[in-house]
This record gives sequence, structure tokens and C-alpha cells, in this order.
Amino acid sequence: MDVVLNSEIHDICENCFWQDDPIYRERPDSLDEANSPLTLKEAQMNFLILGACDENGLGETRSAKEYGDRDPKWKLL
Repeated sequence: MDVVLNSEIHDICENCFWQDDPIYRERPDSLDEANSPLTLKEAQMNFLILGACDENGLGETRSAKEYGDRDPKWKLL
């Protein structure tokens, strides 16, 4: 699993357990099968509150202390 998701590959983020989808970068309010019923915006808010994109990802994610600082390119949409 890649942490930096700069590809067209649908990687699972080890930090938040979100399945990357390039469409979300352009339309962060859209839904798809991989991350349904969440939009990227909802998943980001969940990450800030829960530490994962949703409750199902809680046991699968790494804590901020494990991976260091957030990617400097990351931004809340």
C-alpha cells in the first residue's frame, strides 16, 4: 500500500484507509463503489475526528506518530 497517492492506481492509504480514486481529486463530493457511502470531503472530516476515513478503517490505519507529519500537499477540501 502506498502512502503517497499520486498515481491512477486505486491504492489504499495506510494513514486513513481511503481507497484512492483520481475522480475524487476533481469531484470531492462524488460517490463511487469503492468508498461508498462516503465522499472524500466526509472522509477527510472523519479522519480529523476519528483518525480514519470511517469507523471500519480504525483498526487498519497508522497513527500520526507512526508516520510523522502529514504530507505537506494535503489539504482539507
